[in-house]
Amino acid sequence: MKEQYGNNWLQNARLGLQEYHIEGNDLNWNDPQVVLKLISDNWNHVFRVRQKFDRIEKSLMSEL
Repeated sequence: MKEQYGNNWLQNARLGLQEYHIEGNDLNWNDPQVVLKLISDNWNHVFRVRQKFDRIEKSLMSEL
């Protein structure tokens, strides 16, 4: 995320995960649903392109 969005990556993550905010602007990074939603929402622009993940990883992430 940082490689794609630079220093603004956390702000971008917060915008997409507003329903998961707890205690102000802190995200519950220990909640797997938060991390999986972040990955899913940014799959095409970050994880598929930058990390070169393919359909197998996407399917596994979707199943989780």
